Amino acid sequence: GGLTMDGTEVGSAEAWDPVTQRFETVGSMMQPRFEHRASLLDDGRVLITGGAVRQDPEGTRPDGEGPFRLATAELWVPASGTFESTGTLAVARDGHTSTTLADGRVLIVGGVMDDADAPTEVWNPADGVFESLGPPITERLYGHTATLLEDGGVLLVGGRDSSFADLAAVELWDSQTESFETAGSLEQGRSFHAAARLADGRVLIAGGSGVDEAGMPDLLDSAVVWDPTTDTILAVAPLAVGRATHLISALPDGRALVTGGTGFADAGAAADPGVGPSVLADVETFEPAGDAFEQGGSLASGRMGHTATSLPDGRVLVLGGLDVAGQVISDAEVWAPSS
Repeated sequence: GGLTMDGTEVGSAEAWDPVTQRFETVGSMMQPRFEHRASLLDDGRVLITGGAVRQDPEGTRPDGEGPFRLATAELWVPASGTFESTGTLAVARDGHTSTTLADGRVLIVGGVMDDADAPTEVWNPADGVFESLGPPITERLYGHTATLLEDGGVLLVGGRDSSFADLAAVELWDSQTESFETAGSLEQGRSFHAAARLADGRVLIAGGSGVDEAGMPDLLDSAVVWDPTTDTILAVAPLAVGRATHLISALPDGRALVTGGTGFADAGAAADPGVGPSVLADVETFEPAGDAFEQGGSLASGRMGHTATSLPDGRVLVLGGLDVAGQVISDAEVWAPSS
């Protein structure tokens, strides 16, 4: 899925082979879509939820009113290389989070929706049905993160609400009670940040879009960790470069990799009102022993809105995204720990 250079929704799917390092076509979705979410299931299938299209799929509204959000869901089945329908969301949404839980279910939170009081939903692989749960304590439409914890809970951080405010609220979805509870507050509200669970169980939260001390829009370099043992949020050393729409990937050796995003190349560019942010190629690694970031090389192409998938051998597959001109990047590259 996704969008092509001319803004057309894509329905095709491809799989990357780590041995041959090549992509191969593995079928097409039943409904082309963008801003959807894909979650890997325990049995190797992939759940596709929500998203949007440019034209009304039911043909009842003019094309210019789009994008039109989707409530449909699909499963990619690797054994057959085909997609099949599965359940329907209670509310059509895009830009949500989709988190595979320890018990195999998938938790759907937030998203841009027509209903401000839309519920959280859980998809059950046993029957392919979405169950509606209560909404989060804080309204989160997009730009938030949802991180699976060691105890099966899910940590929700930041994002934006319907007033477009960058949120500081942190909350926890408890897998035992299947309800939300507050879990602290960030010193700075942020959206389009990145988060990842570290090997020691803490959650690293870094960067994002926020505001500076003067209340002006800013790309944040600050980073914190949420500690589940004490339920506290502690500041750690900042990123070398403030950035948003980047990704953090947990590595097998305990570190975390920060890739891409939009930001300023250096402090001089950030201080110059005539210079706008660029799309970053530089990579940083978070070292949990010292709670600090280090330079980790550079991508061949600066990109934002990409995907970054950790591989079992410690490498990270970085795919797609947008370049500084807003053009779709069709290539992929692999970051290796030794690079």
